[in-house]
Amino acid sequence: MITSHDAPILGIDLGTTTSLACVLGDHPRDGQNYPTMIQTDNVLKTEIMPSLFCLTEDGPLVGNEARELLRNERYRDYVVSNVKRSMGADAAFTFESITGRLVTPTYISGIYLKTLREAAEKQLALGSGAITKAVVTVPANFGHVERGHTVKAAEEYGGFSEVHLLDEPIAAAIGLNLHRQRKRQLVLVLDLGGGTLDVTLLLIGKGVGKHGFREMGRGGCAELGGVNWDEEIARFVVKTCDKTRGPDFRRDINFFDYTNVDLYEPCEMAKHNLCRDQSLRKVNITYRDKQLGEVVDCGMTRNEFRVYTIHWAKLCAAICNWLLMDIHSEDREYIRRYKRGWLQLFSRKTTPLSWREIDRVFLVGGASKIPAVKEHIAEYWGQEPTVPDRPQHQVAYGAATCAASLESGDGLMSDMQLRSPHTTGYYGMATSDGESEFHPIIRRNKLIPTTARITCPIDASNAKGTNPNKPFRVNIVEEQFEYIPFTNKRRKKRQIVERLEIRDLPTVRQAQKDFAEFIVDYPSERELSFKATVRGKVCEVKLNGGSAKRHT
Repeated sequence: MITSHDAPILGIDLGTTTSLACVLGDHPRDGQNYPTMIQTDNVLKTEIMPSLFCLTEDGPLVGNEARELLRNERYRDYVVSNVKRSMGADAAFTFESITGRLVTPTYISGIYLKTLREAAEKQLALGSGAITKAVVTVPANFGHVERGHTVKAAEEYGGFSEVHLLDEPIAAAIGLNLHRQRKRQLVLVLDLGGGTLDVTLLLIGKGVGKHGFREMGRGGCAELGGVNWDEEIARFVVKTCDKTRGPDFRRDINFFDYTNVDLYEPCEMAKHNLCRDQSLRKVNITYRDKQLGEVVDCGMTRNEFRVYTIHWAKLCAAICNWLLMDIHSEDREYIRRYKRGWLQLFSRKTTPLSWREIDRVFLVGGASKIPAVKEHIAEYWGQEPTVPDRPQHQVAYGAATCAASLESGDGLMSDMQLRSPHTTGYYGMATSDGESEFHPIIRRNKLIPTTARITCPIDASNAKGTNPNKPFRVNIVEEQFEYIPFTNKRRKKRQIVERLEIRDLPTVRQAQKDFAEFIVDYPSERELSFKATVRGKVCEVKLNGGSAKRHT
């Protein structure tokens, strides 16, 4: 029996709508190891596991077993999906099971990981619990809270003792072997999965970093994926059929819930047919209307599919455009100097990056097959983007490659230079003018590891001699963007990562100015330390994998 010392490190694509696991094969061919996908369903013989969960009286069921329960009137309301969109929000999002037990997104994700681990152990003829290490992919815009809960899911519920996180678009780039290219190129990788969109801009070629690639920027949207197209098709079909039912007819508020498998399965199949067969002009969608108790038949043309979903394709292209606008000036100069060599010395170009400066564009993820997405990227770029074979598997391939890198010690995973997913700062401290506002310290898309230090005046009432017992408090905050459909605009959204407090501050003279010094150390995507110093007293919070350690 193979022990945990001999077992491979498992590469896992923990997706919003589907999940996959992969290892590099043992038999080299053409001098390379090829990926071996893990079958998660021995009946259907498929490696794609639907990210569905249901806690029954006999225990948790996931994947296709949970999908079957969507047809069971007793269990269908307790089947959970898309939990990755709620990762890190265990206090706000809990799901009730038929047993009455409340389950969190972290627990559900842990059961997904456990199922993938057990399937790998069975396929590779390993003993139970032999696989203890994994490379798990996460969306590029996951912050410290979400990444920490992913690690917690893997370690507490998934049965892993060592977990490495890898951004999904970076994994896709490695799965495409872009790090092995020798030509100097600027590459955009767009990963449009079932539930999330991730975009990364990479500089690849000889002499870039230690392994031939360097991330220059990232973007994405946690609320944009293939399910958005399914929802639009469902609304079109129901709206079309309800036109004949009179003005007084009203739909049940829960009719469009994802548990309505009778509606969403035909809509998803219609999307796949329209994307797969470009000669298909119209699809028929037949679904059982559970509110009326009858079978309804409706047609949807290719043009109607495009018109009713075009805003999501436009948003994908707009997010890529925003990424190019957000690249820092020093990184733009680095890209142009690397690509143009000594010619850049004569150029004073400081404008944002343009699409014309991108050499290659790759679309990966299951939803990347949607024609309108490809068309709008081509409209911006001026060329047809590349959609590789099996785009849904590229992230898992990259995770397996990085897992093999950890085993061999070649440094591909450990030497990566990546970007901060969000702007990190503080909020909640009154400044010298009495106003409380957000103060950024480390900007989004800053190259990490990095350290930043700032000193700010604080409000006289915060701890002057008149009130020496008042503690000093700030909130550590991550600021990110959320994108607005139909407008292609974005707005800022802030999330509190941790709270910091210093008590028993010494008093100062009334006329003396008061300052606070902040030092933020960002050694990796999983680690963050935030230190505040006020009147010689220090408080430090270290975040590592979502857990917080305080030192005062």
